Amino acid sequence: MALDKTTLINSLRDAFSSRFPAHTCDLGTKQYNQMNDLAQKMADAIDVYLTGAEIIYAGGLIAPSGGGAVTGPGSTTTIGNLK
Repeated sequence: MALDKTTLINSLRDAFSSRFPAHTCDLGTKQYNQMNDLAQKMADAIDVYLTGAEIIYAGGLIAPSGGGAVTGPGSTTTIGNLK
């Protein structure tokens, strides 16, 4: 699943706004832009962190000896970890 950065940015901005509700109605352009910039930078950092994750596969899927699609009982029984 690809990261939806627009939704992430909006969620971060909403979280900031809900944390400081008294100030959100009176935010000037500079403060609003700073809040958006912070949300963008956090989304970028999260994107880099998540896309840089290494999947350590331990087992649970079957690769046919003659080639073809990898099969298995489903993602709930595939064994692995993120590093």
